[in-house]
Amino acid sequence: MKNVSPIVILVTQLLALAPVATAATLDEKIDETLAFAQVQLEQHAQRSGPMRFTCYTEPSGKWEDRGLEGWCCGFSAGLMWMMYSYTGDEKWANYGRDWNDSIRPRATATDNDIGFQVYNAFGYALRYASTALSEEEIRDYEGVIRWASETFTAQRYNAHVGGFRAWPALFFKPYEGEFEINSDMVMNMELPIYVATTTGDMNLVDKVTRHAETTWRHNVYKPGDAQWERPSSEEYVPRKHGSHWHVVGFDPETGSVINKRTEQGDRTESTWSRGQAWLIYGYTMLYRYTGYETMLQRAEFSFDYFISALTAQSEDHIPYSDFDAPVNESHPLDTAAAAIVASAAIELYQFTKEEKYLNATENMLNDLTSPPYLATNTSFESVLTRGSHSYDRHSEAGTIFGDFYLVEAMLRYKALKAGE
Repeated sequence: MKNVSPIVILVTQLLALAPVATAATLDEKIDETLAFAQVQLEQHAQRSGPMRFTCYTEPSGKWEDRGLEGWCCGFSAGLMWMMYSYTGDEKWANYGRDWNDSIRPRATATDNDIGFQVYNAFGYALRYASTALSEEEIRDYEGVIRWASETFTAQRYNAHVGGFRAWPALFFKPYEGEFEINSDMVMNMELPIYVATTTGDMNLVDKVTRHAETTWRHNVYKPGDAQWERPSSEEYVPRKHGSHWHVVGFDPETGSVINKRTEQGDRTESTWSRGQAWLIYGYTMLYRYTGYETMLQRAEFSFDYFISALTAQSEDHIPYSDFDAPVNESHPLDTAAAAIVASAAIELYQFTKEEKYLNATENMLNDLTSPPYLATNTSFESVLTRGSHSYDRHSEAGTIFGDFYLVEAMLRYKALKAGE
């Protein structure tokens, strides 16, 4: 493992101040953006106390303070582990250990986003920094992941529905009360599918694949499906194949669909762009673990819609928060959605060798590593600006998850170019 010298630190800081837009190639822009990310993350690593965790920046660019219970608490640790992989600097592994220790209690939480919280911290430590971990730490981290998966499955899985409950976050009786599945939940499946495939638990594999099937059947609009809203409804817009309903409600006793709605998009029939990004990434990830061709086909189908909707709506390669809402000053962009798809598209290219996926990654990374989306020469504490929470919450915010998937996409791209 290498240590970073004072000269390298100085160069890194100077790079952070230089306009990334002057870089001649994408490779150079990525290197400069990773140097800038180190500067931003070094400041972030110093956050302490009960409100050390964050999700979004304030309009000023300063990170908001959020408690440990927030769905974003695992991203900071994951960023530290990825930065260790990139630099080999032991300080990033030490930061990762510190943040993981803070997140450990989430292994017994009733939260629906426990996959984001625990796997993105402990799982990314094992994926990106196993060389920095002792055998004892590896066993410990594996144990935390299994513990979290057991909690998540016992408190969230409903066999009648064939899926894991999304909301309410703290309600842990899966056969009682309101039962909803959102497009985001496919991302949380990395927690149980990791445990299932590493332990050979085929019963758990079945639960995860059933959830993926339920989401595909009811959340994603495909040929032969019916529109949910009637044309006379004020919320009705013609849904396009490959798009999705953000949230589907089920009867927990029968498994039948009782309603569809959106939580973060414009309206029931419109498509929230980050929700579409979650589907693309989630199904790609499930193909990586299972090798099931249906997972790959679903990722490709969802990707094709995303790109066609993006092209129709945006002037560059950064989507607005909702693909069907009017483009105006009150409609926020979402750099996080682009970062998520850019990362997933690299894997899709590796699986399929289709150039459209590599082209999409390069187009999105070119924009994300340039102003105004990159936070260089601004007061923002994040790496990216112009993220959003939802369609109805206009924001120029930085997002910790946007930074997470941008760094992942850049590291995946560098590995691809290096032939790794």
